[in-house]
Amino acid sequence: MVNNQSSSRRLDALFREFDNLSAENRLALDGTDKKLSVAFGVTASLIGAGVWKSEPVFFLIVPFLVLAIAFFAAVQLGHIVLLGAQLWVVEERINDELGGQPVMTYFSVTVPAVCDSPTLIDPKTGLKHFMFNTVYTAAAAVVLLAAIGFSIFKGLPALKVNGWLPTGFYFASVCAAFALVVFVIGRAATDKRRMIRVIRQAIKESSNNSQEPTAPTASQPNESPTH
Repeated sequence: MVNNQSSSRRLDALFREFDNLSAENRLALDGTDKKLSVAFGVTASLIGAGVWKSEPVFFLIVPFLVLAIAFFAAVQLGHIVLLGAQLWVVEERINDELGGQPVMTYFSVTVPAVCDSPTLIDPKTGLKHFMFNTVYTAAAAVVLLAAIGFSIFKGLPALKVNGWLPTGFYFASVCAAFALVVFVIGRAATDKRRMIRVIRQAIKESSNNSQEPTAPTASQPNESPTH
């Protein structure tokens, strides 16, 4: 009876944790979508203003704006990946409490097989298909890189007026920002399984520490005196 109550309490706590993490994951995804939509709109507005006013300076802002957007989106992606790793582990723990059956499989099976995978193979036809995340990411990268290339080309007259030193500094800054963005995106996109291993290990160590007997203190001797 005690074991059943203990298992029920653990399940309740795990389900509450799962619900909280799922809600946070939805908020993070919704916030990222809104930020990216606004950022695309601002980028298009800057390019439009540069074309309308024929001002090369407007174009020079666009590469840094696009790279800043990509950087903050990558940081947000890292947060979403961490939430996914936590949800994966919570699902595993819930399934273990329910006898090891794969009762909950969305974050531990569906997301890795569908959302995180660049391609999938249809079990019925055996054909390989690119996943929507791959297509959307590639399309967004092409659009943003085209915007950067076009903006640098249109902004070159403003750079040349100031000499080669500012021009070299500008291109070095753009290349450094681009390298930083690529690094952050790469880490965010490939860190989920590493995070899962770290979370599992931390939970295991925490469980082992809680099960270790506490050392007796001076006020709590090993043997009680005999009366």
